[in-house]
Amino acid sequence: MTGEQDPIIAAIEAYKAGNAAYEAGANDVSTPEEDDALAASTWLPAYRQLAYETPKATTRAGAAAALRAALDEGDTCDDVTAPLMRAALAWLEGVSEQ
Repeated sequence: MTGEQDPIIAAIEAYKAGNAAYEAGANDVSTPEEDDALAASTWLPAYRQLAYETPKATTRAGAAAALRAALDEGDTCDDVTAPLMRAALAWLEGVSEQ
């Protein structure tokens, strides 16, 4: 996979960037509708990808990033934690069979 970023790393980075953008704009939100709109334009798309269309880890770095992100989420976000762990495990199991 020369020159291409592992898809799981790209998705995790998008999620982190979305969270940072959300936090940066959170003080400007005054209604639940504005909060929903801010979430939809920042972290929510990447969250949905990680939770429901989780990219495969294609490298050791990707598997490690998935596990690290799952640990960072801890108990706060089961929708993302379990898919990240499954992505890392799938890579580990695939490598062990080669």
